[in-house]
Amino acid sequence: MAALVGIGAAGAANATITVSVEAAGAQHSTKALHYGGEGNFDGLGPGVYFTQTVQFDPNVSANMSTFFIDPASALGGAGGVGNYLTATPFGTVLRFPTSTVNYFGLWASTIASGNTVTFLNHDVAVASYDLADLFAALVPNPAGYLGNPTANYHGQNPDKAYAFFNFASDEVFDEIMLTRNGAGGFAVDNLTVGYINPVTASPDLPEPATWATMLIGFGMAGAAMRHRRRVPAA
Repeated sequence: MAALVGIGAAGAANATITVSVEAAGAQHSTKALHYGGEGNFDGLGPGVYFTQTVQFDPNVSANMSTFFIDPASALGGAGGVGNYLTATPFGTVLRFPTSTVNYFGLWASTIASGNTVTFLNHDVAVASYDLADLFAALVPNPAGYLGNPTANYHGQNPDKAYAFFNFASDEVFDEIMLTRNGAGGFAVDNLTVGYINPVTASPDLPEPATWATMLIGFGMAGAAMRHRRRVPAA
């Protein structure tokens, strides 16, 4: 990875969410999940969706609501083919009513200020992250991330960042909201959901080509949290 970071997203719940960015050009997670998988939107036709069930693997499914599906273009679409998801200003929600998850990953394209990922449990926000702020903090030398990295649209949008983000929590969550705030879009693909051993969720020791820093304060401060069940590591 080009950048590794451990972020204390504590708030009242004292949950810790470790955030990392994959190497420049990467469009998939390199995290080893106990279970879970990656989902794309190539099987859905372009248009607006108000509800849709997405199966990430036999153990993980999500009820998704309110999102747009668009065909691959310079704006999004992993690999430069198929379709990608655009979040709505009202929030695109993934709910996990029967799945136990503590990991979420996504490939975000043309990252803009206001592209927000919020984690919830029992309808209470645990932490909220602006991807543009995260990217600026995690990647001090962003040149390799600028411009579309796919073969079909390589180099287009040279002033926009494309990156894969990993979020690994030491506590489970049952809902994720993707919100497009402001004028910019929020295009994502290769959503990855599952359960990761909390021990391995922490960043590895950085190699010479990587860097690490600890940041506090990106989590939503003061979020009241109801009782949450901790899942023992397998």
